[in-house]
Amino acid sequence: MSEINKQLHEQIKDLIPINELSENMQEKLLECAQVMEVKESKYIFKQGDKDNYSYYLLEGEIELQADTQPSSIIQSGSDRGKYALAQLQPRQFSAKANTPLKVLLIERNALDQLILLAQEAITLSGGISVSGIQADEVDGDDIDWMTQMLQSELFSKIPMANIHQLFALLEPMEYKAGDVVISEGEPGKHYYIISEGRCAVSRKLSSKSDDIKLAELKSGDSFGEEALISNAKRNATVTMLTDGVLMRLAKDTFIELIKNPTLQSLDFADAKVLVEQGAKWLDVRFPNEYEEGSIKSSINIPLMSLRQQTDKLDPAGNYVLYCDTGGRSSTGAFLLAERGYSVSFLEGGLVNNPEALSV
Repeated sequence: MSEINKQLHEQIKDLIPINELSENMQEKLLECAQVMEVKESKYIFKQGDKDNYSYYLLEGEIELQADTQPSSIIQSGSDRGKYALAQLQPRQFSAKANTPLKVLLIERNALDQLILLAQEAITLSGGISVSGIQADEVDGDDIDWMTQMLQSELFSKIPMANIHQLFALLEPMEYKAGDVVISEGEPGKHYYIISEGRCAVSRKLSSKSDDIKLAELKSGDSFGEEALISNAKRNATVTMLTDGVLMRLAKDTFIELIKNPTLQSLDFADAKVLVEQGAKWLDVRFPNEYEEGSIKSSINIPLMSLRQQTDKLDPAGNYVLYCDTGGRSSTGAFLLAERGYSVSFLEGGLVNNPEALSV
């Protein structure tokens, strides 16, 4: 690791909630983030802007302005400097550089995905996380295939909670080199993601011809979705080139999770009415995020602890979950719905519903 990367790793390890990620997940974050250098007196963003990014102050000092008037000063390394800068949407403040700055820029959804990936990797590996999702022993191969899965065109359209359910239902299957996983012309029964090993995709040009190799698939690649979605027969054969492990999902489950979302999302107005009728707000962010700003009277149970702390909730109660973007709360809603709780989640989270903090 270069000296520059070492320095950057040191700078991000105290940022919230990045500090809850293990070291290898922080490395993944840096791969999809960028560092901006901002000149003195320039603006990072302006009041009223809407965007999909979180900005973290790495070096320097900024001035937050409301209606062009100074509101507060934030310095790198300070307690306030550990949080994303004024990220409620639309932006409630302008952020002006009082000094030359270095700022970490990352898509909010990318950070949410990394948090979810870390949790799923721990679950799949049977690991235990004491303080949230810090588990350096999590296998990097698990992270790789899950990351690629989430970045695929297919999964980009699936709600985060449905993705969580897919992870829960994936079945690991061991294969030997030479094994045929699916055959051209047969009905589609399963969807596959390669966890370990390599596969060859082949097809016959005619009924009497030999198979022609079309592609080679590696860890993180997936196959089998086309026949499941279209209800057509397999249009190719997939054969193992090496010993490996494939994650398998049954057709009915796959179709149900894509076509029939099971969770209810609410805009803030509807969520507020539900709470006035007796439902309770449930914040599934980390405690340090909750302390920085939360909905009055809300309960805080971090997503990573939700499975172990459901006994704190009333089984007969109704809960509206929220986080900063909606990603973690939708996943939490699935976990609770799976256990029979009446739940919904705030669409877009606090970032897109800043009025929620004034409730």
